[in-house]
Amino acid sequence: MSTFRRYLIYFSCIGAIIVSITLVLIMQDRELLKLSFIAFFIFIIMIFDFLMALVFTDMASIINIKINDSSDELMSRIEDLSMKRCNRKVKNCQDNKIYYSMKGKLNSWLTNPIVIEKCDGYVIASVPSGYSGYFRKIA
Repeated sequence: MSTFRRYLIYFSCIGAIIVSITLVLIMQDRELLKLSFIAFFIFIIMIFDFLMALVFTDMASIINIKINDSSDELMSRIEDLSMKRCNRKVKNCQDNKIYYSMKGKLNSWLTNPIVIEKCDGYVIASVPSGYSGYFRKIA
């Protein structure tokens, strides 16, 4: 599933909760119960969902950063950055790659993992664009 769809589903659920709470409150106060108001409110919530999904999709898009160093010191700095600054709690090693991902089903489904691939003499870091500035400072 694409990142945009994941964020759209997530923010649509939040929007649905807001709409249902608002409808319950409107049912208690009959003066606000107008079809045009309800339609306008639902339209605004849908716009909010779409815009938030766009913003967070842009922040979560994957950027590859090549770091011309593969020392143990660099790897420990990358791990420090991934675990503390980027708030990744789970570390998995497979083949030549290290995956840093979130803990919890919703967080791991919603966010893209940080992937570190160690090659001969250099490291390729695949990170969400929101965190690319931190990794560019290391490079």
